[in-house]
Amino acid sequence: MEQIRAGDEIAFRDLYFAFYQPLCAFVLGYVQSPAVAEEIVQDLLAKVWRQRATWWLDGSIQRYLFGAARNRAFNWVRAERVAQRWRKRAEHESGITGMGQGPRGADRQMYEDELHAALDRAMQRLPVRQREAFDLRWRGQLSHAEIGAAMGISAKSVENTLRRAFKALREELTGFL
Repeated sequence: MEQIRAGDEIAFRDLYFAFYQPLCAFVLGYVQSPAVAEEIVQDLLAKVWRQRATWWLDGSIQRYLFGAARNRAFNWVRAERVAQRWRKRAEHESGITGMGQGPRGADRQMYEDELHAALDRAMQRLPVRQREAFDLRWRGQLSHAEIGAAMGISAKSVENTLRRAFKALREELTGFL
C-alpha cells in the first residue's frame, strides 16, 4: 500500500495482476455478465491508482478490494433494476408495435439503447440537487428520511425535490413513455 501510495507502478501492477481475476470472478456472481464484472473491477482498480496519494486502509488490501467490488456490484444491480423498470414501463405504455408490446429483436435493442442514452442525458440536465436526490433514491435505495439526512434537508423537501425530478424526466422522455 505504501509503495502504491508513493506512485510505484510496479507495485500497482503486482496488485492488479494478483487481484484482477479473483475480483472479476467475485463480481460476476452478482452481475451475471463477464463484461460488466470486468468493467466494475477495472473502474475500481483505476480509482485506486487515481486516488493513490490519499488512499488509506484500515485493514487488509484484500478486504478493501473485495468490499469495494461488492458495493460497486450492488450499485450496478440496483441501477439495472431501475433501468429494467423504466424499460418495462416504456414497453407497456409505448404500444409501438401494437397491442402494448414493445419492439422486438434488433429494433428492441436499438430502442433500449436510445432509451438508456435519453435517460442519461435527461439525468445530466437535472439540477444538481434533483440529480443527487434521484441518485440516492433509485441507485442508493435510500428512504426520503435518509436522503434528507444526507442532503441536510427535510424528508418533505426530498419528496418535493424528487417530484420535480420525476416531472422533468417524464417531460424529457415523452417520446419513450
